[in-house]
Amino acid sequence: MFYGWVMVGVAFVTQFVSAGVIFYTFGVALKEWTVEFEAGRLGVSGIHFVMPWAGAAIAPLVGRLASSGHLRLLIPAGALAAGLGFCAISQATSLWQLYVVYPLLMAYAAGTLSGVGASTLVVNWFSKSRATALGISQIGASFGGMVMAPLTVSLFGEHGWRNVYLGFGLVILAVAPLLAWLIVGRPADRGLHPDGVASPAAGPSSTPPAAHAAPHASPHAAPSPAAQPSAQVLPGSPNASATPAPGGARSALRNSNLWLIAFITGVGFMLSSVVVTHLVAMATDAGVEPLRASRLLAIMATAAAFGKIVFGRLADRAGVQTAYAVSIMLEVVALGGILLLPTSLALEGITAILGLGIGGNLPLSAALLARTFGPAAFGPMMGMKTMLMTPLVATGTPFAGWIFDETGSYRIAFSVFLALILLSLAALWRVRPPAVQP
Repeated sequence: MFYGWVMVGVAFVTQFVSAGVIFYTFGVALKEWTVEFEAGRLGVSGIHFVMPWAGAAIAPLVGRLASSGHLRLLIPAGALAAGLGFCAISQATSLWQLYVVYPLLMAYAAGTLSGVGASTLVVNWFSKSRATALGISQIGASFGGMVMAPLTVSLFGEHGWRNVYLGFGLVILAVAPLLAWLIVGRPADRGLHPDGVASPAAGPSSTPPAAHAAPHASPHAAPSPAAQPSAQVLPGSPNASATPAPGGARSALRNSNLWLIAFITGVGFMLSSVVVTHLVAMATDAGVEPLRASRLLAIMATAAAFGKIVFGRLADRAGVQTAYAVSIMLEVVALGGILLLPTSLALEGITAILGLGIGGNLPLSAALLARTFGPAAFGPMMGMKTMLMTPLVATGTPFAGWIFDETGSYRIAFSVFLALILLSLAALWRVRPPAVQP
C-alpha cells in the first residue's frame, strides 16, 4: 500500500481531535460557561476572537517549518499542546484563564493538527489525487463533530464539564507518541514520489531534498481536458514564472490570488466557526431539547464529511473553482433557509445543506492554494493565507454573540454572513491560477 494513505489516516485523526474535540465541544460548553463564569455569550465566544489572532501569528512560522521537513515534530507537539490545554481548562476558575489557554495552547494545536500541518502533510504526498486525498483526510473533522457533539452532551450530564475536559486532555496526550511514530513528512524521506508513481530519474546527488519532494512531470502523463494541466515545473526552473517561491513574502503579498483565496476561505471558516459555536445555543433558545440540538451538529458534521468526498472528487474531475462555486451556493441556500424558515421542523434539513457546503471549504481551499502556488510553496502560502483571513475568522463568532446579547436573536448576524458568502462567490471567479502549476 502506498504510504501516503497512512498519512491521510494520520491527518484524519489529527483533524478529528482539532475539530471534534477542540471546536465542536466548545459549542456544547457555551451555555455551561456563561453560567459558570457569569459571562454573556459575547464574553465566552470572544475566545474565538483572540484564538485566531494567536494562530495567525504563528502560522507563517509553522508553514515554513512544515515545508522544511519538520512535520514529524510539529504535529505531535500540537497534540501535546491540545492535551495540556484541556487539562488546564478543566482546572479554570475564571474566564480570563480560558482567554490565556486558548491562544497559547489551542491555537498552536489547531494550526498543526488541522490547518497548515495536516494539509501540508497530505499535499506533500499527493499530486494527481490531491483534492480527493485532502477531502478524505478532512472527513476526520466532520467525523469529530458527528461523534463528539452528542457524546459531550451526554458526558457533561453524567460527569460535569470539568471531569470530561480533563479526560479529553489525558487521551490526547496518550495519542501524541503514536503520531510521532507514524508520521513521515515527505515521500522522498522513504525514497518515494507523490501518488506512489514512478518519476523520471533523479538528478545529481546535490539536488536538495525539497526538490525531490515536489511532484515531477511524468513523461507518461497525458493532460486531461477537465483537470488541471499535468505538466509541472520545479520552483526555480526557467518556466516557474509568476508564482512566488517559498520565502518570497513581499512577492506573495503583491499577488491578488493570495488575497482572494484568503477572503474566500476566511468567509467559509468564519461561517463554520459561528455555526459550530452558536448552533446548539440557538436551537435550545428556540425550544429544541439539548440532546436533539447537539444532534444538529452531528447532522451538519455528517453532511460535511460527505461533502469533503464529493467536492474532492468533483475538483479532481471538473476543476477546483467549479467545485468551490457549488459548495458556496449550498451555503447561500442554507443561510437563506435559516432566515426564511426558522422553525424547528426545518432545522435538520437546513443544517444538512449547510454542512454539505461547509464540507467543501477545507479541502477545496487547500487544493486551490496548492494549484495556484505549487506544492513546494504550499506551507508558507498556507501560513500567509491563515494570517490574512484572520480578521474574518476572528470577528464572526463574537459578532454573533454580541448581536444576540443586544437583540435576543441571531437574525441580523446571519443576514451579514449571507452577504459575505455572496461576496466570496464573486471573489472566487477573480482567482487566476497560472496555466502551468508551479
